[in-house]
Amino acid sequence: PRIINNICENGLFIAYSLEKNLIDGELIKEVAADLGFGVEDEEKD
Repeated sequence: PRIINNICENGLFIAYSLEKNLIDGELIKEVAADLGFGVEDEEKD
């Protein structure tokens, strides 16, 4: 739970600072990478 809370909190902070109204997957991937978590892209068929 602590990890997801950190990702969400940082996502909200970044979205607010960039004046974004939508937090999308790309923003969350960026936040997770900044926190040191590897995020893999889904393969599409």
